[in-house]
Amino acid sequence: MRVQDLISKEFVCDSHILTLLGEREVCGISSDSRTISANELFFAISGAVFDAKQVVSEVVARNVAAVVYEGERPRNVSKDAPLIHVHDIREALAYAAHCFYGKPSHSTTNIAITGTSGKTSVSWFLSHAMHALGQKTFLGGTLGYTTLADDDNPARELIELGNTSIDPISVQRLLADAVAGGAVSSVFEATSQGVVQSRMRYVAWDGAIFTNLSRDHLDLHDTMEEYEEAKATLFVRDVASSPKQNRFAIINGDDAAGERLASRVRRECPEVRTIVFSSMNIEADGVLRDVVATKTGISFTLAKGGQEAISIRSSSIGTHNVYNLACAILALVELGWSTYAIEKVMSEVPPVPGRLEHIDGGKVPVYIDYAHKPDALLKVLEFLKPLVPDGRVICVFGCGGDRDAGKRSIMGQISAEHADLSVVTSDNPRTEDPDTIIADIVAGVSDALQHRVIVEVDRRAAIHKAIAMAKEGDVVLVAGKGHEPYQEIQGVKHPFHDGEVAREALDVLAL
Repeated sequence: MRVQDLISKEFVCDSHILTLLGEREVCGISSDSRTISANELFFAISGAVFDAKQVVSEVVARNVAAVVYEGERPRNVSKDAPLIHVHDIREALAYAAHCFYGKPSHSTTNIAITGTSGKTSVSWFLSHAMHALGQKTFLGGTLGYTTLADDDNPARELIELGNTSIDPISVQRLLADAVAGGAVSSVFEATSQGVVQSRMRYVAWDGAIFTNLSRDHLDLHDTMEEYEEAKATLFVRDVASSPKQNRFAIINGDDAAGERLASRVRRECPEVRTIVFSSMNIEADGVLRDVVATKTGISFTLAKGGQEAISIRSSSIGTHNVYNLACAILALVELGWSTYAIEKVMSEVPPVPGRLEHIDGGKVPVYIDYAHKPDALLKVLEFLKPLVPDGRVICVFGCGGDRDAGKRSIMGQISAEHADLSVVTSDNPRTEDPDTIIADIVAGVSDALQHRVIVEVDRRAAIHKAIAMAKEGDVVLVAGKGHEPYQEIQGVKHPFHDGEVAREALDVLAL
């Protein structure tokens, strides 16, 4: 493959340079200077700490095919070095990866899910349903990346690559591998950062789903308006420019940002079918009715236009999962599946690991959940409280380090208000001092509710303490890490799983 096959003229600042270098053969593409090899195309992308332009001279010395850069020309590099100046290096990289791996998304049905909460659950429900319907499906997101197995084991190990939406080279390579293995569909979580950084820019989307919007990632976006705009970009830029026919957008109309998004997509992208669902607006394209949520599952009906209502019974728990399941159901409707087929597969889709996952083995119900944002924690606590009218909700939670510090005090107050007892502990402190993070959380709790909060920095001890304190009729929620099998402290990921620690504590009580 040649340089000119991977770099579009629309990205290049000086088309003459592309003419000079275009015939060079390329055997690979990379944005990692540590692994770059001869005859590869290098994209000098700088991060928050690392300045890639500082290593361009070293990269050139390895006889690369060319170096792609943005902004000012790298210093200390010879005049005849093979440098290509582009307007937007991240988009140029996404396009190059898309081409280098043979445009794999052109041969698959591809659905993106975005929103603050629910991305992982919707992607899990939808990918497993599509797979059960006979479409070998690739799943990518927070839980990992994999082509779903042909067996019925929902807990099969996924490849964990560190980010919800990974770099564009990995996206295209993994999707190409999936296609080579027989995959005909893909379901991806799309984060706001991933959209802004064009990580999945040239995936040919058939549709996208918007779950909701609440405070998160304000360490990455300066304002909620910027955060919302990043989510909207997936629809008005990426889906709108997809080469696929019959594109669609499924949007939660009970969310204020969802209402704004639906109006915008209909106005700016009339070629994209916009489907809005709601539990409150009977004029919506899809209407949720007869919702029943218990300790063991949920049931509801979803009526869409003049079509037959779809009735669902699921072993997943939590009223928020009604919305998550509705997103997946409407996607299946748009993809042409019958009411009978949808009802059958959605009733059999397994619950999502680490999302209100019930830990067996004790007289007191214990749940682990990934809720690590204010709105997510609130929704889980609001669901659990009515289930124990005569008991207490005991909540164990913390906040991650090196992330949006502003949400810590908010989550502290939410837990104090909606749980009867909060055990504030360490989450993934990363490079921060756990005591500082906990102090930020507790500072948000009003004086009147301070008596409902205790502090235990050690997460294992905190989980043991909460379960030991629980009495018959109580429920314990361990929030924040869900499926994660580690705790990250000072750059080291130590083995740690909330579910396993909870079982330890339950076993101790049973002795």
